[in-house]
Amino acid sequence: MPTSPLAPDLNAFRLAFDPVLLQPLQAIYARQIAPFLEHPDQADKLKGVYYQQEVLPGGDFDLLSYDTYPLLWVTARTAASHQYFQDFFNTLPLTDFARRLKVRKQLRLYGGFFVVGNRASEWMWHYDYRPKARAYTLITPLHPWIPGHGHLGYLPAGAKAIGSALLLWCV
Repeated sequence: MPTSPLAPDLNAFRLAFDPVLLQPLQAIYARQIAPFLEHPDQADKLKGVYYQQEVLPGGDFDLLSYDTYPLLWVTARTAASHQYFQDFFNTLPLTDFARRLKVRKQLRLYGGFFVVGNRASEWMWHYDYRPKARAYTLITPLHPWIPGHGHLGYLPAGAKAIGSALLLWCV
């Protein structure tokens, strides 16, 4: 059972895969992104005080903030950096997932990025796609979750954002 719904009324699924598949992405993050974000000159980057957009050193990744929320999207900027995400995507056991979704041709990866954060004081709900879109966001932690650090929340269809979160705690 490689895929299973998180809840009966939720359009979100759990996909089981070998964590060894993440090692190439972990390595590129450790080599190209972490040194930049961990440098003392970048201490304000994860505070979420202002909108940010910049090309990271080396030119392979762009850094974008979600307005003033303390999350950063580090996106693949070049074909070479996108290939790291494509290689990971290509190794995932997605056959069962594609069958569940009744995919017409094939599943495709349109973009790869790292989401980086260090605590947020409140939820920031958003939608990656319009309701009924034939698109999904594949989110997986790059490293094990830190207890009490905050996690991802999902809302059942038709739920209100306040007090209706179903949390996914990964261990």
